[in-house]
Amino acid sequence: SILFLEVMHLAGRLYRRFFDGKPYQRAAVGGLLVAAATVLLGTRDYNGAGMEVAVAAVGGQAASWAFLLKILLTALTIGAGYKGGEIVPSFAIGAAFGCAAGPLLGLDPAPGRLDPGH
Repeated sequence: SILFLEVMHLAGRLYRRFFDGKPYQRAAVGGLLVAAATVLLGTRDYNGAGMEVAVAAVGGQAASWAFLLKILLTALTIGAGYKGGEIVPSFAIGAAFGCAAGPLLGLDPAPGRLDPGH
């Protein structure tokens, strides 16, 4: 959560630094950055609220870096002045982080998954 907040504040500061008083330019550049990132990643999973990421994470199928990508794209979007929330994306970020960190701690990344061997 601290990383998420720091990246959100950093994005806002950078946009203001380069586009202070120019909200339309800030929005245009932010939109282009998000579009370019989406094309480079080859998926729209990290756009919007991030439900695809959350569902994959709860199922233990999220990529280990998914939480970082969701943080980055959310910060680029909100920092550019687009309207949206921080709460629902934080659920996707938390779920993806849990999916990545769980195995490192010896925990099943998908705690709701049934083990057919039991």
